[in-house]
Parts: sequence; structure tokens; C-alpha cells
Amino acid sequence: MTQRPRPEAVLGAPSLLFYLSAAFLALAPGLFSGQSYFEGDLIAQNIPYWDFFKHCLSRGQWPLWCPYLFAGQPFAADSNCMVFYPPAYLYLLPSRALGANLFYVFHLALALGGAHFWLRSAGFSQAASRIGALLYGLSGFFWWEIIHPQVLAGYAWLPWWGFALEKLSQTGARRWIFAAGLFFALLFLSGHFQIPLGAAYGGAAYFIFRVLTAPRARLQKSVSWGKMGAALAAALWGFLPLLPLAIPFFEFSRYSGRVHEAFDYAGFNAPLSDSFRGLSKFIFPQRTWDPGQYSMAYQDILENSGFLGIWWPFLFWTAFKNVKGRGWFWFWCGFGILGILLSLGQHTPLHPWFCRAVLGFAFVRAPYRFIYLYCLAGALLAALGWSYWEAQTRKTRRALFPWAMGYVFLAAGLSVFCSRSFGPAILGLGLGAFGLGWSVFSSARRPGGGWFFAAALALSMIWSGWQTCPSRMGPDSNFDFLKNRPELAELKQKTGLGRAFLDGNIPYPVTADGRKLTGVLPPDAAYSLCLRDVQGYNPLSLWTTTQLFAFPFETMARLLAVNAIAKAPGNPFTLGGFVEEKTGNFDISYAPKPFPFVY
Repeated sequence: MTQRPRPEAVLGAPSLLFYLSAAFLALAPGLFSGQSYFEGDLIAQNIPYWDFFKHCLSRGQWPLWCPYLFAGQPFAADSNCMVFYPPAYLYLLPSRALGANLFYVFHLALALGGAHFWLRSAGFSQAASRIGALLYGLSGFFWWEIIHPQVLAGYAWLPWWGFALEKLSQTGARRWIFAAGLFFALLFLSGHFQIPLGAAYGGAAYFIFRVLTAPRARLQKSVSWGKMGAALAAALWGFLPLLPLAIPFFEFSRYSGRVHEAFDYAGFNAPLSDSFRGLSKFIFPQRTWDPGQYSMAYQDILENSGFLGIWWPFLFWTAFKNVKGRGWFWFWCGFGILGILLSLGQHTPLHPWFCRAVLGFAFVRAPYRFIYLYCLAGALLAALGWSYWEAQTRKTRRALFPWAMGYVFLAAGLSVFCSRSFGPAILGLGLGAFGLGWSVFSSARRPGGGWFFAAALALSMIWSGWQTCPSRMGPDSNFDFLKNRPELAELKQKTGLGRAFLDGNIPYPVTADGRKLTGVLPPDAAYSLCLRDVQGYNPLSLWTTTQLFAFPFETMARLLAVNAIAKAPGNPFTLGGFVEEKTGNFDISYAPKPFPFVY
């Protein structure tokens, strides 16, 4: 695609209103009920992070160090804590539910708008850009990563990085070099290393592709070796916001177990790989939760993150027929296949090779997450497919319409057969077919069919997202650890300035969809309670502290001043010299003579 739209028509008020409506509708169940997603890493990690951050700010302190995890370690230097990422401050609102839902609304709208700007800058029409943006923003990846705000934020900024690279390839202007640096800085500040890693390599490949396929006159205009110094200065200026995090983060990482501990591929990089048998969930995602259960088998539904709407196969077929966009088609096909192969992890030789040979991949877990590369490629291919459809005459559309109806009946039958939750697919196919039919019998100047088709995509993908999100909703009280487990107050009082050891299996009550369920108390609840814990849940931990856990427990307890041990009922573990007490929901053992804080 090479045609450039008029600057004043890049987005337009109708598309902006449409995206904002889709974002608010998608998060409406939480926004208008006072509830929020809470399961997975939200309750286990992220909400406790922000409870601690809020506590520090209320005392007029900047959270450089946290004493409540792994016997104390850096906090602001940990990218997962998102201290230097401004949109994360929405979590500081008094209502965790409101803050979290506004965070999601903002990033969904950001993803939709960024994909639209990218596609428009690459020469696609308003309608084609809407289709691609919807598939990207409302993809299964967005819904799956709701439990990982850091990943979600990076995913939302990714298309803005592509937009800046596209404009840079067209003009070579310093303002777009600055924009590319700034958007990459925001990608990094969002907190998760895996998204910037793929963005760096993928962005370089895309920029080279666009430069090499540009007309010679534009190439000569955009590339000027004499201005490389000014271009470098503009890039560094754009990158500047990442420095407050980058310097302490890499220093922290250098002293962490992620660098010093010897990880093997099978035990570290390979877990949470997608599987070949689950790729059908890219088209027919499965319902995530059993209403009566608290936990789920993540490995069985990871492939939901590759969902791009029920119409994606048809749009891919029309993209293949678009001979005017052959370069775009083959580049993004290769990009998407690479994303799938990487997400399959241990099931193909490619991901192990990347971990051995490509800088940065060895430090990344969860291969399934590379499916975001496929989601990006698939969304941009869908825009190419709609471009083909809208470029045809009404006569040609009439000839194509029976093929579309054949796809509708085939996909509807397969959805009923392959999926337990086929309602969204039937809705999307029915309304989408009406939109296509509308476009067949209307002129190109009447875009009602395209709007109706886009609305069908949005409604069906939002409904599907509600079903396949890996977290249900619950009230703010789910995060009130002290109210739900009042025994923790006694534990904190008797621990004093010493430390506690929290067993990871202590029962913890939660409310989900109006049901009372029993989960486990997350060790990171220590953040919210201001309780000094010797363990925790975090991808980064200081290697020197981690090594102490290799000692016998008695030695480790003395070295780390463990004055109390909380464990689940029935846990046979005992420590000589500790006095055990029954507290109802879990057992607490106390040191009769507290160890000194520094032994």
C-alpha cells in the first residue's frame, strides 16, 4: 500500500466515537457494577504492588525499596511495578475497581486508535483501517492479557510504534524519528520485556521492508546520510523517558536470579507453550471458567489469545485475492507464521534456536505470548482483505457474495460442533453477513454495509472476550486481605520488625460473579499488609537473597529473622523450637525468642 491519505482525514470523528464506544462497552460490566477483574496475577501480584505504592505516597515517600518481599529488594527499579508508567497511576484511585477499569478502557482505545493510524498512514481506507483496528484491539490477546497489565499496556502501544516507523519510512523527518523513540520508550516503560523485545526485532524488519519497497523517488527523499547526526539526536530525545527506568532496571537485573541462576530450556523457557492441537481456538475460542471452580488449567486454553474474530479466515482469503497488495500480504504472512512458530515453543525447533542464538530471548518465559506477533499480522492482513472487498464493483461483489454465504454456513456449523460457547460466533456471522449483503446492493459512496460489518465484529468479539477472559469479576473486597483473613493482624503484630514465612496454600475467600469461592492467599499480600515476608511472587529477585533458601530452613530462618510461620491447615511442616498455635483458617508458629532483625 502506497497511497497516502490526507492528514485531516487520518481518523475522523465517526471512527473516534466508534472506538470509544467499543472500549466503554467492552469494559461496561465492571465500570457500571463497581467490580473488577481480580484473578490470576492481578490479585497475586499487581494489586498488592499498587497498594504498596499508594501506601508510600501517602507517607510522602518514593518507593525505591520494598522491605516486604524476598526479605527486601528494589521496587521502583522493577519494571513489573510500572512506577514510571503514568497511565498505571489510575490504579491509585480510591476505588481499585474504577481505576482498573479505566486503565483497561484507556489501553483498549489506545490499541484501536494506534492500529487505525498505522493503517491509514500505510494508505488504507477508513473502512479497511477500522476492520484491522477492531481485530487487533479486541483480539483474544487483549482479553487474555487483562490479568497482566504490563503486557496489555505494551500491546496497546505496539501499533503506535508501527505508525511512527511507517511515517519515518515515508518521510525520514526528524519528528517521526523522535516519535518512534518516544513510542518505544512507552513500550519499555509499560513494564514487560517480551513486548519491546518483539517490537525491536519486528520493527526493524518492517522498516527495512517499507524502505526497500518504497518508490525510488520517495526512498531518495527519506534517506539522507548527511542528516544522520540530527536524526540520532532526535531518536535519543525520544528515548529519553525510558532512562529513569532503564538504568536501575538493568542494574537490578544484573544482580537478579534471572541472570545468575542456571536455567535450562525445558524448565524455564519452554513451559506455557501453545500446542498444535489447540490452534483451532484461534477461530473457536473456548469458555474459560467453570462457574463453580476457582482455578483453571491455563495450558488448555492459551490458544484463546490468538483469536481474531470469526470473520478472519474470510478476510484472509480476500486479502490473498488482493493482487495490488502482494508485498504487504507476503510480508505479514511470514510475520504471522513466525509468531505462531515462536508461540509453539518447545513443540518446534524454532523457539529453542531463538533462545540460544538471538539476543534477549533466553531471558523470556511463556512462549505462547509471542502470539501477539500473529495478532498484529492477522489484523493488518484483514485490512488488506477488506480493501479488496470495497474496491470491487457491485457486480463483482454479487459474484463473491455466495462464497461469503458459504463461509457463513460452514463457520456456523463448525462453531456449534467445535465450541461450547458458540453464541458470539453466530451473532458475528449473522450480522456480518447482513453487512456484506448491504454492501453488495449499495453503491461505494454509501458505506453503511461497512459500518454494519464493523459493528458485527465489535459486538461478537466483545461478547467472546467476556467469555474467554482468564479472570472473572468481583468486588473490591476481594483485595481486602486483612478483612478476609483477620488472623493476619495477629501474625503481623507478633512478627514485629522480624519477618514471616507465608505458606503459598493458605485458604483465602473470594467473590466471583456473586459466588463465594475459596482460593489461596497470595504471598504478595504482604505488600498490602506491610508485612515482612521472606518469599513472594515476582519474576525478579536478588540472587544473593535467593541463595539463602538453599540452606536448611533452620539456618535460613535465623539468617532472615523469621519469627513466624503461617501455613495451611494440614501442612505437616514443623520447625524445631517454634510454638504452634491454631487460628482457625491457618496455623501459625512463633519463635519463642524472636531472632534479631539482623542476625
